[in-house]
Formats: sequence, C-alpha cells, structure tokens
Amino acid sequence: MGYNLSPQFAQMVTYKFDVQGRQALTQDTFIQSCVMLKGLTDALKQRDPQMQGRIQLNYEDFMTMAVFNKV
Repeated sequence: MGYNLSPQFAQMVTYKFDVQGRQALTQDTFIQSCVMLKGLTDALKQRDPQMQGRIQLNYEDFMTMAVFNKV
C-alpha cells in the first residue's frame, strides 16, 4: 500500500484479526484486515502527499479517521 510496516505490526494485525486463535488469518479475516489498512492508508496519504509516513493530527481528526475507517 506504499508504506513499509514492521514484522511486529504484521504480528499485531494477525493477533487482532485471528478470531480462531491459530496465529494465522483466514481468507475472510485477511481481506477484512486489508480493507481496514487500505482505508487508513488512504486517509494518511491525503495528509502525507510525499509519503514520508508522518502526519500531525489533532484529536478530532484522529477520531474522524478512526470512525470512518472502522471495519
């Protein structure tokens, strides 16, 4: 999606979406996690046109991003 993510982040996403406790994602949960990450990435890209991976948000902007990108 254009940004590098750490292995720790990938493990956290797997943990979050692993509803069966197998330390793996089903096809459905993989798609669900990708949809969430894509939505958040698109919101970040709007505020980070040079794709540096950093933005400044106030609390309300953060909450707006979270609410509109809820899976």
